Amino acid sequence: MIKFFMIVIAILGNIDNQIPTIKSNIYSEFKKPSLDNYKEEEDEWQILAGELGEVIDTDSLGVNYGPSKLFDYNLNTTWAINKHLSPKINFKIIFPENTAYEDHSPWIFSGKIILFNGYCKSPMLWSENSRIKELNVYHNNRLLCHVILQDTWHLQYFLLNDFFYDKINNDNRKINLKSGDIISFQITDIYKGSKFEDICLSELYGEMNDGN
Repeated sequence: MIKFFMIVIAILGNIDNQIPTIKSNIYSEFKKPSLDNYKEEEDEWQILAGELGEVIDTDSLGVNYGPSKLFDYNLNTTWAINKHLSPKINFKIIFPENTAYEDHSPWIFSGKIILFNGYCKSPMLWSENSRIKELNVYHNNRLLCHVILQDTWHLQYFLLNDFFYDKINNDNRKINLKSGDIISFQITDIYKGSKFEDICLSELYGEMNDGN
C-alpha cells in the first residue's frame, strides 16, 4: 500500500478552544448490522483502506497488541495501551517515487481517515475495553484541529481534506502535503470500558482514491 505521512498518537491534556472541531461519521455506505457482518464482508471496506505508514516506535501492551495490528485488516486484533502510560504510535510515511501528491500517480490519499474504534473482536470485548473519544490532530507539530469520535464499533471516518491540497480536484488548500511530513494524533479523552482500563483501536487507515 502507498505510505503517506508520520502519525504519532499520545495521551495528552486539554486543547486550544480556538481550533476547529471535527466530528466523525459512521460510514453509512458500508454499515453492517453486526461485527460478524463486517468480518464476513471485509472486502467492501478493505478496498478503501491504505496503510498510513511504517511503524518505527511505539508503546503497547506487548507484541500481541502492537501497532502493526492497526493496519492488519483483521477486526479480531487490536492495538492496545494502558491509560496510565504515555503511548506514542509513530508511522514514518515517505512518498514513494512516482506516487501520491508529488506527481500524478493513480492512487492518492483523499484526506479521509477511516477507523474501527475499540476492540472489535466481539461486542463484549468492545464494551469491556476503553475506546478513543477525542483526538488532537497536528501537522509538523502545528495544531490543526480537534476530533470527536463516535462510541461505536461501526466503521467511521473523519475528514482532514480541508487542511491539505487536493490534487484530484485541483483545490489549493493551505498545506501541500510532502514527503517526510508528520501528521500527529494525540488522544485527549476516552470512553471508559466496563471492565478494563486498556485503550483499544482495532484499525486505522487513510482512504485512497483513484487519481486517474
